[in-house]
Amino acid sequence: MRSRREWAFKMQLAPINISVQTTNPELRCKMLNNRFAGEKLKFLDQLYEGHVEMNGQIVCCKGVNDGKENI
Repeated sequence: MRSRREWAFKMQLAPINISVQTTNPELRCKMLNNRFAGEKLKFLDQLYEGHVEMNGQIVCCKGVNDGKENI
């Protein structure tokens, strides 16, 4: 079974909309309540290397990722 990433490359889907809460893997897992969320940032590089157009938005949560944990 193909991954969604491989499918996106094959179908040349673009642009892909991406929300970035933080680039800190531990904080990302906590914010998204997903223990695997920290590993997913590497896919952004793969999309970039695959010349997939991306739109990004930064998600800033007061008191969580707006201080020392800047994106």
